[in-house]
Amino acid sequence: MMRRIAMLAISLSGLLCGCATIYPQVSVRHFGSMDPDRDESVGFAANATATQNRLGGVTPNVEVISGEMPEGLALQENGNKIVIQAGAEGKYKVLGEVEADYNQAAAEMIWRNLWWTWAYDEGWRKVVCYPQVPLKILTLGIWAYIPTAWPCWAMVPGDETDRQRALVRSVKHGVAAMGGNLVIVTESGTTNVVTVSGNNYSATGVVQQVKNTSLKGFSVKKE
Repeated sequence: MMRRIAMLAISLSGLLCGCATIYPQVSVRHFGSMDPDRDESVGFAANATATQNRLGGVTPNVEVISGEMPEGLALQENGNKIVIQAGAEGKYKVLGEVEADYNQAAAEMIWRNLWWTWAYDEGWRKVVCYPQVPLKILTLGIWAYIPTAWPCWAMVPGDETDRQRALVRSVKHGVAAMGGNLVIVTESGTTNVVTVSGNNYSATGVVQQVKNTSLKGFSVKKE
């Protein structure tokens, strides 16, 4: 339910003009020795380089494959397991899993927009928005509705293709941070958004499926 409510940010994205953009967050999980600190550190680095790329950097040279498998690799257990086939052992090394997800950032949308702020890409937003944070807190969020605060709002892109592009770029940064150059996509997430309408006597809920809210796959190093 929290994910459904959070992704209302997508349906609201067209209501405000000049909003900042919310980007997906990258997380990774290495196969082999379990090391949550390492996973967190590599995920942090991937998110940092993804931000640098948006500011004029270079997207990693990582191939993203969906719907088919390269020769020598196979998916098993409904896509939950990847196997290197006989004869291709020296060609590939499976590093782990990578995921880019809008839901975490979207879940923070309400409180960040009303009472806090974002790590904006644009320098002018930082100049305009950071000084307004104390005013948001002192007015219990009311200040966020003042016109000067409108550029400080951030939304998830409402266009499905824009979300897909951002997810693919983020996944590439995650794989590169792990030392890979190939990602086999296993899941493209869809989030259910509940829209409620009605009057004083009744209410009706409509479930809308929002595509491209997450992207998950296996991180592979192709020799």
